[in-house]
Amino acid sequence: MVRAFAILFLLFVTAADVFADGAADADAGAARLEAKDPRTAVDLFTRAIQSKQLSQEKLALTYHRRGMAFYMQGEAGRAILDYTIALWHDDLPREFRYRTLNNRGLAFEVLNKQEAALKDYGLSIRLNPNYAEAYANRGNLRRKFNQNAEAVQDYDMALRSGHSRPQYVFLWQGMALEGLGKRREAADALRRALQIDGNFEEARTQLARLDQNRALTGLVGRKALLNGKGGPLIVPGQSGFGPGEVAGAPWTPSVPKSPSIVQSPSAETGDNRPGVGLRGGLVETGGARAPAAASVEPADRPQYYLQLGSYETQAKAEAGWSRITEAGRGLVDGLSREVVRVELVGRGTVYRLLGAALADRTEAQRRCEALGDRGVACVVVRR
Repeated sequence: MVRAFAILFLLFVTAADVFADGAADADAGAARLEAKDPRTAVDLFTRAIQSKQLSQEKLALTYHRRGMAFYMQGEAGRAILDYTIALWHDDLPREFRYRTLNNRGLAFEVLNKQEAALKDYGLSIRLNPNYAEAYANRGNLRRKFNQNAEAVQDYDMALRSGHSRPQYVFLWQGMALEGLGKRREAADALRRALQIDGNFEEARTQLARLDQNRALTGLVGRKALLNGKGGPLIVPGQSGFGPGEVAGAPWTPSVPKSPSIVQSPSAETGDNRPGVGLRGGLVETGGARAPAAASVEPADRPQYYLQLGSYETQAKAEAGWSRITEAGRGLVDGLSREVVRVELVGRGTVYRLLGAALADRTEAQRRCEALGDRGVACVVVRR
């Protein structure tokens, strides 16, 4: 009898230890994810899942977090699979469900599945009408396809919902307004971005370019008047606003109503997308942007490429380069174009568009982040 009780006690303790190990691995994986170490996080999350000792809620959350880690490693397809498994679980908390849909939308964009991405952003917003990140991501996707009026509305909702980084939303909104031909309103949005962050170089560059275009328009108008019947001259650059002035009262950021999971300027990218948090190869956990964990590589030759798209044909890839060089002026200058044909299981042939090449990963990541801020997603790949 004593021996039987001893055996039962040993089995109980062993089972408890296994459960503790599974939960401990899941928690450790979450810590590594927060520390921007997605590779270790994936290993820990996988061990936790394989332990088969997690509660259903913990299991769903672990799939959600492993999906984030895969996304940060540039494995969008595996991220989508984990996000989908997490959504299948009825025990996934509601506050994570709309974030998971938003994150899966970003991963779909990486694979150029734009309709699926748009659907996921819409579902995310339906679950939480105040989720600023999904509005901003949907706005970026719509702007990419010249649906600028709809994009402006999404950016407005992102701002009203307390987006954690409103200066970026104002930048994107300015770009959409310019696409609608509303240059005055576009300049207003860009100045609002600079009100929030006076050192926001992307907004300053866009505003300078916009003012330069307006000045050129003024010169054309003045020349036309001088060659015509006279009339008041148009003074180049006279817009009614002084430097740094904004029509109306200064905008004050509101308190975010919902925490952000992923924020990242979306664009056509390939299957790989490293980083931890929002568009441009980054994922946000806890509201902080940070690059993916860097690995030590030899510096004696170019190692890093900017992956800028994955297309069905080589012609589309080359057309994508023309579009990206315009949007990414100053960031892709000096890089050569390279189109690589790749055979993927289940997808067939795709053509990856690369900007080649950089020897320094930090510089490559910096350019990707800057491209993301302009609405062009970018992935740093090592070759």
